[in-house]
Amino acid sequence: MSPEYLALVMFIGVIVLVFAGVPLYLALGGLGLYFGIIGGWSPQVYDQFINRIFGLMSSEVLPAVPLFVFMGAVLDKSGAADKLFNAFYLAMGGLRGGLALATIVICTIFAACTGVVGASVTTMGMLALPAMLKRNYN
Repeated sequence: MSPEYLALVMFIGVIVLVFAGVPLYLALGGLGLYFGIIGGWSPQVYDQFINRIFGLMSSEVLPAVPLFVFMGAVLDKSGAADKLFNAFYLAMGGLRGGLALATIVICTIFAACTGVVGASVTTMGMLALPAMLKRNYN
């Protein structure tokens, strides 16, 4: 089988499995392994998969992501985030879209400090969205 044909069949297989309700990680991983066996990959290729997964799991940055999301949840539930956004709203009251600009600045600083953009986006989404919706941002 040619690689182009394998890629097309894999793409169709992923679409079918996702629409059938199979979780995406199982659809992608299962089809990857299945078509790897069909494609005649050597055992060394599967060793590379294991080494890559182990490399991701031994990363020092990856465990920080749930902790930053937890920090955002604590800020949200304690009311500190609402007070922070209220202070920014009052400080930038005369500026149109001031709370949105303050949110962008906070996101930029938070992403630079943490180094994990996904965690900062998730955390700031949990914090900023309720405060902005309360002040009629759409």
